[in-house]
Amino acid sequence: MHNTTKSSGPSQVQFIALMALLTATAALSIDAMLPALGQIGKSLNADSNQIN
Repeated sequence: MHNTTKSSGPSQVQFIALMALLTATAALSIDAMLPALGQIGKSLNADSNQIN
């Protein structure tokens, strides 16, 4: 009989893929918000020096 222990967590490849997806999600959310930053600043009554 062979006693093999199997890890209950994700494999190294799965972990790397998960970290890559989490990092990409953060970058994508920032890129998606960039076009609206000027309007967001105006709605928060920021000075034009603070917006540009």
